[in-house]
Amino acid sequence: PRLPDHWDLLESTNSARQFCLVTGQPDILNLSFTGTKTSRRFEERPCLMIHPLDAAALNIAEGCICQNGNDRRQIFILAKFFEGKTGLLVVESLLPNKSYIGGIGVNSLTVVDSVASVGGVAFHDNVVWIKADDGR
Repeated sequence: PRLPDHWDLLESTNSARQFCLVTGQPDILNLSFTGTKTSRRFEERPCLMIHPLDAAALNIAEGCICQNGNDRRQIFILAKFFEGKTGLLVVESLLPNKSYIGGIGVNSLTVVDSVASVGGVAFHDNVVWIKADDGR
């Protein structure tokens, strides 16, 4: 669009992708620290945080393996309940892909398109679906 203006580039939830996904690392500022023994001790496995009401509606139990995905990819991850916002999923861990079930990490679900007007990367702009995994 011509500037200045609002350019609606955010992914929006819909019937196929009902949840916003937030990825982040609240406790570790430098991603290189996730490979240390201390960090690995605190972050044993990646977990997807989901509100108990959302989980109940989808028949997802805490600690069960879930399929989580979008048009880019799908991952398998453990569900963990949190009293956050409904309609929002959070993966705090930025552990390497080998830490995830199947070796495919949460970054495979995120947007990597350059952002206008001068480039850069868009983060935390992801919508996904989630369901309990029956086969693992």
